[in-house]
Amino acid sequence: MKILIAEDEFISRSFLENMLENLGHETISAEDGSKAWDMFQQENVRMVITDWIMPEMNGIELCRKIREADSPHYVYIIFVTAKDQKEDSIKGLEAGADDYVVKPLDPQELAARIRAGQRIIQLEGEYEKTNKRLEESVTRANQMATRAEMAHAELYKIFNTSADGMWVLDKDFNVLRINHRFLMLLGISEESVIGKKCYDTFSSVLCHGPDCPMVRLLSGGKRIECDFEKEMEAGVITSFMVTATPLRDADGEISGIVENLKDISARKRVVEMQQAKIKAEASNQAKSQFLANMSHEIRTPLNGIMGMAELGMDSNLDDEKREIFQTISKEAEALHGIVDEVLDFSKIEAGKLILDEISFDLRYLIEDMTHTFTHIAEKKGLELISFLSPDVPHLLVGDPGRLRQILTNLVGNALKFTHKGEIYIKVEMAEDLGESVKIRFLVKDTGIGIPDDKQGEIFDSFTQADGSTTRRYGGTGLGTTISRQLTELMGGEIGFESREGEGSTFLFTAIFATQTGKETDAAAEKPDLNGLTVLVVEDNQTCRFTLTEYLKSWGCIPLEASGGEGALFSIREAFSSGNSFDLLLISSRMPQTNGFDLAKEIRTAYPEPQVPIVLLTSPGVRGDARICRDMGIEAYLPKPITANNLREVIESVLGLSVRGREDTATELITKHTIVENKKKDLQILLAEDYPTNQQIAMRHLSRAGFRVDLAQNGREAVEAFKRKRYDLILMDIQMPEMDGFEATKEIRKLETHNSTVHPFHHLPIIAMTAHAMQGYRERCLEADMDDYITKPLKRKKLLALLDKWSTAIAACGLRIADSKSDVQNPKSKWGTDPMDFSQATEEFEGDEEFLMEVLEGFMENVTSQIGIIRQAISDGEAEVIRKEAHAIKGGAANLTADDLSAIAFELERIGSSGALEDAVETLEKLEQAFSRLEHFAKGRADLT
Repeated sequence: MKILIAEDEFISRSFLENMLENLGHETISAEDGSKAWDMFQQENVRMVITDWIMPEMNGIELCRKIREADSPHYVYIIFVTAKDQKEDSIKGLEAGADDYVVKPLDPQELAARIRAGQRIIQLEGEYEKTNKRLEESVTRANQMATRAEMAHAELYKIFNTSADGMWVLDKDFNVLRINHRFLMLLGISEESVIGKKCYDTFSSVLCHGPDCPMVRLLSGGKRIECDFEKEMEAGVITSFMVTATPLRDADGEISGIVENLKDISARKRVVEMQQAKIKAEASNQAKSQFLANMSHEIRTPLNGIMGMAELGMDSNLDDEKREIFQTISKEAEALHGIVDEVLDFSKIEAGKLILDEISFDLRYLIEDMTHTFTHIAEKKGLELISFLSPDVPHLLVGDPGRLRQILTNLVGNALKFTHKGEIYIKVEMAEDLGESVKIRFLVKDTGIGIPDDKQGEIFDSFTQADGSTTRRYGGTGLGTTISRQLTELMGGEIGFESREGEGSTFLFTAIFATQTGKETDAAAEKPDLNGLTVLVVEDNQTCRFTLTEYLKSWGCIPLEASGGEGALFSIREAFSSGNSFDLLLISSRMPQTNGFDLAKEIRTAYPEPQVPIVLLTSPGVRGDARICRDMGIEAYLPKPITANNLREVIESVLGLSVRGREDTATELITKHTIVENKKKDLQILLAEDYPTNQQIAMRHLSRAGFRVDLAQNGREAVEAFKRKRYDLILMDIQMPEMDGFEATKEIRKLETHNSTVHPFHHLPIIAMTAHAMQGYRERCLEADMDDYITKPLKRKKLLALLDKWSTAIAACGLRIADSKSDVQNPKSKWGTDPMDFSQATEEFEGDEEFLMEVLEGFMENVTSQIGIIRQAISDGEAEVIRKEAHAIKGGAANLTADDLSAIAFELERIGSSGALEDAVETLEKLEQAFSRLEHFAKGRADLT
């Protein structure tokens, strides 16, 4: 609130300014009454605090002038007098002041009086709004009366020009009114029908006098609609459709019946021909139709089961009920996977599957896919290892989703059939084809293997190595079949080697195009690790191989040890020769040696110079971080180890990181601390035009530690991109001046023609839209955006998406387009309250004060927008209606006011269609819902 201070004494004026600004108010001040009066006339002031005695014009005269002024709103005046001059306070009140305080000023008293003034100003504003609404209601009532008169005349005209026959009956089945079409269909005159019983004029097999279905209709039954045939001429059968609807009076009581009669003979013949055609084509399309139906019918209830199970697990449950819900969720997910396999197989068999051609990062895909299975492997006590050969280009073009599906099938099978040992995922170069590459993927396990007599059938449909009715392992037997088919679609081939009891190795190849000109951008900033001597202590031979291969590719000199005894021997040899290792990589859990004990022994035996130690720990083991800190170990890295995480940890431990920080040496380094430090340096541009959405998104992003700039439309976003380098853009689709699609197009042009400004060439752009329709995500991706999120911008969903992208950017600084945003249809949550305040408070991280501030701003915006919509309806401007309703819909959804959002969505649809017949009625519903929200917000404000 803006407050004017009129005080000639500098100390008192400064005191008031500081105190009011600390309370969150905007202040302007003057040292005499004359200047204060000039400021009042120029500024939108809601409250005035004035001293009694001032030069040029005293406080009494200032009060009188303010009260005499033609102000658009009420101004609250607080008079300041000396403590022993009570008569001055009385004169101030008589001159128009609302309250007074005495010097010396008590901060608490003054704050209380200002709050009282705010409340009065608020009530005055609410009174003005109520009065305005009443005036508008009277205007609407007059308009509705005029429209009613016009409607009556139009109704008579429509009645007689309708393409359907229509007549109106009273409760005794007498014909009161009949239109020209009905008379023509029956071939009779109006005089022969009016006043007669309907069944005497037009009877059918459904009409037997008072016993006809119309009796039920008059008793409150539902609308009747039926088809029948009648011989209107000798030998000529006519098909009719009759629709009967109860006619109600002003009190809502049934006073008669309105019947519609339509000749549907021609339409029926067309329908019969169409049905015959459909049946003829159905035999050729049965498979695809079955797929389409099953995809929807099976997945829909499955998604419902999985969603309800998730909700159930989030509620307060005892252990037994939680286990039940977890079992439901697990089994539903398993069934969902089976359904997906069957549908994918059928789609491939029908030739309906088309591969995507999008840019993706193979390194990120392998790391992310491996991470998905980490928990399962750890639970079974298996070592899960992945290795991406350094000579494989990782920025590719192809279908990452289907590649991931093949790998998921093969790794999932390996985990299913392996009970001890390891799962090894290896990616290596098969052939350089110029602008494309053939890559070989290997999934090796130490499981039960495949019997010789079953190996010829392993890629057959619905076949498993264990096909007995008592088989131990579940599944459809389609995973390997689909993998073979997908591999062939990718230009590759698949095979395997296996011996029963000794494990299996599945190999497949696939061809991908390469992203040219993007491999060296991020690598240019990498620090040089050439010549570093590293001791790798790891009992697992495959793990040692992957670690040493990564180290060699960076120019390091690795030395291997399979256990603690060999490690200590190597360290003694190094120290005795006057050398020492630059770094030790030690596995924390080895059969004969505990990595922590080995690290402690090394620290004790060789305190100087202290060699940095990185512990390679098992995933999900609690307490490892604390143990590492207590022992003075520099870093720990959970398995499975990826090349990127390993290098980042080494750089940080040795103080070589490009983004190294001063406190790195005193902080335990993990892959999470590295990524989080890099994420804090990310610069995000938010392009959003609606104020409420701006506040919410900025709040979520800034609290999560991101640096954010705001652009209020697409043109501002493009200009911001020209001025500054950003790591990511959140782009609203619908904005004034330039929408998100056009802004993205302009940014991509700038990237192409001015790549020196943005060294990574391609900036990730995430689309934000309220559209959750099928195909809209594809439209955004086709517009060269990288991902897609639907509004409302829920905090968890937004931060999860940004965490995925910021982690990827922090890891490699490049575009990764293997994204699968969850696009859900908007759902309205109708309930007692107009908004879910507890959910909204959670979304605002418990900051109820900020939530109320955003809510207040939103309601001010909507009040203005309702007026704009009303005028647009009057002027027939459908696009204005659509835009304003769209903005209200998004803001209401962000505040969990779902009923208001749903009505705004309906009004948006009306604006989009251009048919404004129902716009007034829908706007009235919107106003009612908004009024409920206003009252609710007022009640919450009173509570706080």
